[in-house]
Amino acid sequence: MRSTAVLEPKAGVRNGAARMMYFARLIGLQLAIILLAACQGTGAGGKAAKATIASGLPPLDSGTIAAARAASQTPNPRILVIFTHPESFLDIRDRYVPTEEGRNEILNIFREYLSKRAVPYLPEGYALYVNFINIKLAGVFPVGAIGNLSRRTVLDSTPPMLMFAWAVTDPSGKIVKSAWEKLEEDNFKDLYESAEPGDPYRYEKAVLDDWMRNSLSI
Repeated sequence: MRSTAVLEPKAGVRNGAARMMYFARLIGLQLAIILLAACQGTGAGGKAAKATIASGLPPLDSGTIAAARAASQTPNPRILVIFTHPESFLDIRDRYVPTEEGRNEILNIFREYLSKRAVPYLPEGYALYVNFINIKLAGVFPVGAIGNLSRRTVLDSTPPMLMFAWAVTDPSGKIVKSAWEKLEEDNFKDLYESAEPGDPYRYEKAVLDDWMRNSLSI
């Protein structure tokens, strides 16, 4: 089943909720993240990852993406994955007492995964831009855990959550597809067949795989 996504919002603000989100964005991205996190998912059952609509957030634009590519350490990357204020993400801890090195390693794992897996979905010359604004890894660290403090307890009630903007551009740099997404699948354990069973981030990767299958094809 296809995940729900929204192409770039039309100009103007049509209702009170959208107006609130718009002004929150002007105040700062972090406030917009808090409001977006409170939204309800719109995905319906099955195995598709749910996407929460962020209709009040400003649309992505070619200039922003071009600037991000120019600032990248990799010259003209076809798959550009960035993380905005990861220090404020909900939960990307590598252990009960987290480390910055561990956080950066986790983010790099997701960056490399998307960089490899997204390529088959893009026609020749097309590129993908992904900007994560919030992440919560699957599972929790038990309070006061003793022993293996880097191992999460994953329950049905602790799914991963991934919030990000994305855009596909054609060879000229024009945006042909874009959306703001919140992926949070209650049945996430049914999706991880595509990832290695022993991979500690298999659930997050499986949700991303499901999103790519359903959203990136041109």
